[in-house]
Amino acid sequence: MRSPAHRSPSIDDVASLLAASYGIAGDLTRLPGENDNYLVASKDGERSVLKLAGEERTRVLFELEHQVVERVHAANLGIGLPRTIVTNSGETESRLRRADGAVFRGRLMEFVPGTAWCDAGPPTSDRLRALGRLLARLDLVLSEVDNQAALRTHSWDLTTADQHRGKIALVGDPTKRRILERSFHLYVACGSPQLDGLPHSLIHADANDENVLVENGKISGLLDFSDCLVSPTVCEL
Repeated sequence: MRSPAHRSPSIDDVASLLAASYGIAGDLTRLPGENDNYLVASKDGERSVLKLAGEERTRVLFELEHQVVERVHAANLGIGLPRTIVTNSGETESRLRRADGAVFRGRLMEFVPGTAWCDAGPPTSDRLRALGRLLARLDLVLSEVDNQAALRTHSWDLTTADQHRGKIALVGDPTKRRILERSFHLYVACGSPQLDGLPHSLIHADANDENVLVENGKISGLLDFSDCLVSPTVCEL
């Protein structure tokens, strides 16, 4: 049985959280994906995104993400970023306790317009080079951030990729399974032993084709800094 803290919020719960913590009202649309994220369209035409958090997302990690995004914003890399909108009391995190005892935590982020890389058509050579340059500039900026919370690991940490090797059996296509087996073999035999000796720094660690945004053929934004961690810098690529 799920505890009250794990019960999914209703749209009314989300609206109550927005009203109580930010003084905001508007149309709410649940965004696709595994997380409880909502697009908020206020009456004045402004858009934002409310991201509800699970218990594994601590205040320390919220503060790390906020620090990182603000540092990148200050560096003026020419891209849109999901900056945190603080609550009425100046906090980065909002909370709502429902009458049944369920507690919901969330953060309100600025909306970043653009089309996800995966939906923007085949990338040109220029766009690929631009992505490489952006990630290099980004990591130079992030190398200046000193936060002990970034010394962590998680399911997407490439230095521990072999933790997922056992899941190859879940892939139905035998050709894809063979490709995965070879890739993991090469990683364990040739890649993993070299990682400790490589230069390490704070990286975004999740610049995938859903988090990179494109407008008019150019990279316009970068989303979701929640997985940033100290890792071999080359893992960014």
